[in-house]
Amino acid sequence: MSDAVDLIPVLLTAPAPGACEDRIAAPPAAPAEDRPLTGSERRAIVTKDRLALAAAFPAAFSKAGGISPKRPLKIGIDRDVIARGVIGLDGEPLTRKRIRRAIHDYTVGPRYARGLLGFDERIDLEGEPAGLVSAAARQRAEARLQMHARAERRSRELRQLRAQRRAEARAEASADA
Repeated sequence: MSDAVDLIPVLLTAPAPGACEDRIAAPPAAPAEDRPLTGSERRAIVTKDRLALAAAFPAAFSKAGGISPKRPLKIGIDRDVIARGVIGLDGEPLTRKRIRRAIHDYTVGPRYARGLLGFDERIDLEGEPAGLVSAAARQRAEARLQMHARAERRSRELRQLRAQRRAEARAEASADA
């Protein structure tokens, strides 16, 4: 029976706050490479990668900020870029993912859509003809331009509405004073 006494659980009181903190290790901070990128960090990387594409293949990729339409790119040009390889502005080779993101970013805007409507031929990395722009691609480009126009109109309307509300609020504040 004396063994039964040893099996009775002993109630412990909680330690005083801070008494065990020196024995509890804080979780290590995640390295910058392991955490997800913020939207602005990803945007900055894509912008730099587009500049690297323009530097490596100036005949195919125009620099950012231009006003003329972009030339339509060859279908599958991402595979050509990946096969050739591109060194980024950070000195590291661009990964397949970074190349594809940069090309996607290059081709989603209204300048590229206008290029699909304005040019009959697609170009390769050297700027040489590499196929024709299909009717389906032209239709998608037209739809994309309409979408951009609607978004721009809506954005303009919202800016005007906000400005009107600010003016009304200022008028009410000065009338109350």
